Amino acid sequence: MSNLRPLKHILFLLLLSNLSHADYLLWMTDGSPVEFSDTESLAPVMTPPSLLEPQPYEGALDYLPAIGDTELVADTRFFVSVEAEWVLIKPEGFSELVDENTEVVLQGMSDTKYFAAFLEHQDLWQPASIGNNVIAQGEGIKTTLGALARGEVNADVTLSYLDVRGRFHTFTSNSQSLATMPLIEFVNQVIRSHSEVITHINLGAIEAESAWVNLDAIRTVATLKALFSCAIRFSCSHQPLPEQVLKQISMLLVKGNAYMKDVARLEMIHSSGKIKGEATITIN
Repeated sequence: MSNLRPLKHILFLLLLSNLSHADYLLWMTDGSPVEFSDTESLAPVMTPPSLLEPQPYEGALDYLPAIGDTELVADTRFFVSVEAEWVLIKPEGFSELVDENTEVVLQGMSDTKYFAAFLEHQDLWQPASIGNNVIAQGEGIKTTLGALARGEVNADVTLSYLDVRGRFHTFTSNSQSLATMPLIEFVNQVIRSHSEVITHINLGAIEAESAWVNLDAIRTVATLKALFSCAIRFSCSHQPLPEQVLKQISMLLVKGNAYMKDVARLEMIHSSGKIKGEATITIN
């Protein structure tokens, strides 16, 4: 893209976040097949099998995640979309290795993606993913890692918004999907990999319905477009195929005008019907 103002603004926010001190520190997770150049790998902890081979989880630290109602320093030029995700919380921090008896608070959150960054650099993850994450405000669900790993907790996190053409979009995830993750090994690898005391651990976008980048129809179209591009070039060697697919996914969001107009709503609701967390996310 010729207009780099959104990316420069994002980089400025990242600089501020690293110079600031907060009472909480968030590990943000990526489980996509793209091997980004600016993430930390959590190998040997691997994602569950899917249509693609498992790959190591990766991610980065976010020093300034927002909690509750949030106005992001962004506008429609950022091509904002939200993802329905989960976060594990320990107010005192994940300072010791965990097991199935480790008590945590489960809360919903939005991984708020800036697709302008993905259109510019498909090999960079942080400009699109760090500095714009919003955790729901509320009591959450007190549980243990063992209960989550066994699928004993039943709640939904939902993100919804109107796009720039006035169409309604919703992304959702159920907490029982966390049982598909190598949850305890994953958390322990986050702890081993960092000397900082991390208070919040994000678990990534797990289900197909949880994010634009995960939707089966979008992935299928993007993959076909990427393969067609390879056929025209008689090679895919100019860029790894997962990066090409990510670019096509981003273009589908932008060309289809499916990005946020101005407001998104985040809710985490227990199977009993009680709201356990909520937030409103606003962009300029």
